[in-house]
Amino acid sequence: MIIEKVLGNLSSYPQDRRIDALKLEWFELDRKILRKFSSEGEDVGLRVKDPLRDGDVLFDDGHKVIAIELAPCQIIRVRASTKKEMGEICLALGNRHIPASISEDSAVAPFDSPAFDYLSSMGFNCEKAFEKFTGSKSRHAHD
Repeated sequence: MIIEKVLGNLSSYPQDRRIDALKLEWFELDRKILRKFSSEGEDVGLRVKDPLRDGDVLFDDGHKVIAIELAPCQIIRVRASTKKEMGEICLALGNRHIPASISEDSAVAPFDSPAFDYLSSMGFNCEKAFEKFTGSKSRHAHD
Protein backbone atom coordinates (compact mmCIF):
# COMPACT_ATOMS: atom_id res chain seq x y z
CA MET A 1 0.00 0.00 0.00
CA ILE A 2 1.16 3.55 -0.69
CA ILE A 3 0.46 6.21 1.93
CA GLU A 4 0.44 9.87 0.87
CA LYS A 5 -1.08 11.58 3.92
CA VAL A 6 -1.35 11.27 7.68
CA LEU A 7 -4.87 10.61 8.99
CA GLY A 8 -4.24 11.78 12.55
CA ASN A 9 -2.25 10.83 15.62
CA LEU A 10 -2.85 8.06 18.16
CA SER A 11 -2.89 10.67 20.94
CA SER A 12 -6.29 11.88 19.68
CA TYR A 13 -7.51 8.81 17.80
CA PRO A 14 -10.24 6.27 18.74
CA GLN A 15 -8.74 3.57 20.97
CA ASP A 16 -10.97 0.74 19.70
CA ARG A 17 -8.71 -0.33 16.83
CA ARG A 18 -5.83 -2.80 16.74
CA ILE A 19 -2.49 -1.03 16.21
CA ASP A 20 -0.02 -2.34 13.63
CA ALA A 21 3.21 -0.45 14.27
CA LEU A 22 5.43 0.88 11.51
CA LYS A 23 8.72 1.23 13.36
CA LEU A 24 10.94 4.10 12.23
CA GLU A 25 14.29 5.41 13.39
CA TRP A 26 14.51 9.12 14.25
CA PHE A 27 16.36 9.92 11.02
CA GLU A 28 13.61 8.31 8.92
CA LEU A 29 10.90 10.71 10.15
CA ASP A 30 11.95 13.41 7.66
CA ARG A 31 12.14 11.08 4.66
CA LYS A 32 9.68 11.96 1.93
CA ILE A 33 9.81 8.53 0.26
CA LEU A 34 10.31 5.35 2.25
CA ARG A 35 9.37 1.68 2.08
CA LYS A 36 9.06 -0.39 5.27
CA PHE A 37 7.19 -3.39 6.64
CA SER A 38 4.86 -3.00 9.61
CA SER A 39 5.12 -5.25 12.65
CA GLU A 40 2.37 -7.45 11.14
CA GLY A 41 4.22 -7.69 7.81
CA GLU A 42 2.22 -5.14 5.83
CA ASP A 43 4.30 -3.66 2.97
CA VAL A 44 3.99 0.14 3.34
CA GLY A 45 5.28 2.73 0.91
CA LEU A 46 5.40 6.30 2.17
CA ARG A 47 5.25 9.32 -0.11
CA VAL A 48 4.56 12.22 2.24
CA LYS A 49 5.33 15.93 2.16
CA ASP A 50 5.65 16.71 5.85
CA PRO A 51 7.87 15.08 8.49
CA LEU A 52 6.25 12.22 10.39
CA ARG A 53 5.80 12.05 14.17
CA ASP A 54 5.58 9.26 16.69
CA GLY A 55 1.99 8.00 16.73
CA ASP A 56 0.97 9.31 13.30
CA VAL A 57 -1.84 7.16 11.84
CA LEU A 58 -1.20 6.23 8.22
CA PHE A 59 -4.01 3.74 7.54
CA ASP A 60 -7.37 2.95 9.12
CA ASP A 61 -9.85 0.31 7.96
CA GLY A 62 -12.14 0.58 10.99
CA HIS A 63 -10.58 -2.45 12.70
CA LYS A 64 -6.85 -1.86 12.40
CA VAL A 65 -4.65 1.21 12.11
CA ILE A 66 -1.08 1.40 10.91
CA ALA A 67 0.74 3.99 12.99
CA ILE A 68 4.30 5.26 13.32
CA GLU A 69 6.22 3.92 16.30
CA LEU A 70 9.45 5.80 16.88
CA ALA A 71 12.23 3.41 17.88
CA PRO A 72 14.29 4.41 20.92
CA CYS A 73 17.98 5.05 20.39
CA GLN A 74 21.06 6.00 22.34
CA ILE A 75 21.08 9.75 23.04
CA ILE A 76 23.23 12.39 24.71
CA ARG A 77 21.49 14.61 27.27
CA VAL A 78 23.39 17.77 28.14
CA ARG A 79 22.08 19.73 31.11
CA ALA A 80 22.60 23.48 31.38
CA SER A 81 22.53 25.50 34.57
CA THR A 82 22.39 28.95 32.92
CA LYS A 83 21.12 30.49 29.68
CA LYS A 84 24.72 31.25 28.70
CA GLU A 85 25.67 27.60 29.16
CA MET A 86 22.65 26.52 27.08
CA GLY A 87 23.79 28.89 24.33
CA GLU A 88 27.27 27.36 24.41
CA ILE A 89 25.81 23.83 24.24
CA CYS A 90 23.61 24.74 21.26
CA LEU A 91 26.55 26.40 19.51
CA ALA A 92 28.73 23.32 20.06
CA LEU A 93 26.02 20.99 18.70
CA GLY A 94 25.15 23.30 15.80
CA ASN A 95 28.77 23.75 14.74
CA ARG A 96 28.96 19.97 14.39
CA HIS A 97 25.63 19.85 12.49
CA ILE A 98 24.16 17.56 15.13
CA PRO A 99 20.36 17.62 15.36
CA ALA A 100 19.07 18.49 18.80
CA SER A 101 15.90 18.81 20.81
CA ILE A 102 16.05 21.75 23.22
CA SER A 103 14.10 22.12 26.45
CA GLU A 104 14.24 24.64 29.27
CA ASP A 105 17.30 23.15 30.98
CA SER A 106 18.78 20.56 28.60
CA ALA A 107 19.61 19.63 25.04
CA VAL A 108 19.17 16.10 23.68
CA ALA A 109 20.96 14.77 20.60
CA PRO A 110 21.47 11.35 19.02
CA PHE A 111 24.53 9.71 20.52
CA ASP A 112 27.80 10.39 18.75
CA SER A 113 30.96 9.36 20.58
CA PRO A 114 33.18 12.23 19.37
CA ALA A 115 30.45 14.76 20.23
CA PHE A 116 29.96 13.23 23.68
CA ASP A 117 33.71 13.36 24.33
CA TYR A 118 33.91 16.94 23.02
CA LEU A 119 31.00 18.20 25.14
CA SER A 120 32.35 16.41 28.22
CA SER A 121 35.83 17.90 27.68
CA MET A 122 34.23 21.37 27.58
CA GLY A 123 32.93 20.71 31.11
CA PHE A 124 29.26 20.22 30.29
CA ASN A 125 27.08 17.85 32.32
CA CYS A 126 26.57 15.04 29.77
CA GLU A 127 24.85 11.71 30.17
CA LYS A 128 24.00 8.82 27.87
CA ALA A 129 20.48 7.42 27.79
CA PHE A 130 18.33 5.14 25.67
CA GLU A 131 15.02 6.74 24.66
CA LYS A 132 13.04 8.11 21.74
CA PHE A 133 14.74 11.05 20.06
CA THR A 134 12.08 13.48 18.91
CA GLY A 135 14.25 16.26 17.56
CA SER A 136 14.22 16.98 13.86
CA LYS A 137 16.99 15.77 11.60
CA SER A 138 16.88 18.89 9.53
CA ARG A 139 15.04 22.19 9.47
CA HIS A 140 16.66 22.99 6.13
CA ALA A 141 15.75 21.04 3.01
CA HIS A 142 15.93 21.26 -0.74
CA ASP A 143 12.79 20.22 -2.61
